[in-house]
Amino acid sequence: MYFLYNVGLFLVLVLAAPYLLYQAVVHKKYLANLTARLGLSPIKLSSPINKPVILIHCVSVGEFLAAEVLIEQIHKNLPTYQIIITTTTTTGQHLAKERASKFAEICYFPLDFAFAVKKFFAQVNPVAIVIMETEIWPQFFHIASENRIPILIANGRISDRSFPRYKLLKFLLVRTLSLVTKFMMQSTQDAERILALGAPPNSVLVSGNIKYDFGTQEQSKRLDLIAIKLDKLLNLSQNAPLLVFGSTTPGEEELLLAAYQRLLQDKLLANTRLLIVPRRPERFAEVANLLTSQNIKFTHRSKLDDSKNNNQIEQVILLDSIGELAAVYRFATVVFVGGSLVPYGGHNILEPALYQRAIITGSYMNNFHQIIKDFLAAKAVIQLPALEKQELILEITEKLSYSLKNESANKQLGENAYQVIAKNRGALTQQLEVILDIVNKK
Repeated sequence: MYFLYNVGLFLVLVLAAPYLLYQAVVHKKYLANLTARLGLSPIKLSSPINKPVILIHCVSVGEFLAAEVLIEQIHKNLPTYQIIITTTTTTGQHLAKERASKFAEICYFPLDFAFAVKKFFAQVNPVAIVIMETEIWPQFFHIASENRIPILIANGRISDRSFPRYKLLKFLLVRTLSLVTKFMMQSTQDAERILALGAPPNSVLVSGNIKYDFGTQEQSKRLDLIAIKLDKLLNLSQNAPLLVFGSTTPGEEELLLAAYQRLLQDKLLANTRLLIVPRRPERFAEVANLLTSQNIKFTHRSKLDDSKNNNQIEQVILLDSIGELAAVYRFATVVFVGGSLVPYGGHNILEPALYQRAIITGSYMNNFHQIIKDFLAAKAVIQLPALEKQELILEITEKLSYSLKNESANKQLGENAYQVIAKNRGALTQQLEVILDIVNKK
């Protein structure tokens, strides 16, 4: 089975080579870490490993941000262990180094070829592996099991988009899933899906979503410092309404900017400021070009000098930076969370909810099915219907206008959002207990 899997993986890599080469040349991705991920060069660590290792895998920025509270608590409760965090993306790698390098080593996750995984384990030799949000790698899991290393899926979920694909591969997954020590799934639906794919029933636990536990003391201190810096740079707390369009994806900015420009035609809202934050760094230039093509004057966050006074800040700001979005939500009057106007699956609405902000999303929130269900039930979010382009622009404009003009309704929406978070906290404690128990037994 694993021979055929390796052949299939190699063919996929060959077929994807043109795309990977394009990304490497245009966006400087993949090549920098390819030899390490293939096991052709040693993993770059800042110091020798002299403690038992707990490996925590976060694919990219989103998974690391979700895992951050868990990683901090593992470090706090297991100080005699070395934490190694792996990512597959460069942006995830940079953020992990920025946030966790004081107590953890950060490196890239190996490609799922037997020779690469074996070399990785030979150097890292973990005593336990924590995989965030159901990343399933047959070869990696098989070799870990051969080495009697427990595998834990933390904050597990199976999205609407992934589930049909996984079902097609169930013949391969049944054996792989049997190697996992514990699946800690976000919701009953996620648990049912992993069981349907072949996970052993005694290994599956519904433990809630640790994203609800965002906002620890350590995180708050760090975000406060970022917020103070950005407020000084961008004057975000000035007495004018501020829209934040966060984590936007291709196809959304055009709709949102059209709605914003219509909004400005209302004399009561003409001074409304906008801070727009594309989801991926490689799209910063694309969104900047879109703003320019629409004759919208804007300020690049990246072009501001943190050490100087920047007096000429435009009404529209492009936040072309990594790791600062969560800190600016507190300044928003209304937040739109992207990835939801198009069939992308949505992004995290909990960060603005923590600051009691009024939140608007599109209709496509299937990656956060339980969270959006909780928020809708509590009247804590405005969700736009699925409409054609022009109708959708009008609907976005109307909802933004209503929220900006109705302070009491806006405030109530934000308070409801915060109460949803308060009600659902506790997943962190439950998942941490499972991890500590298995590590201590090991």
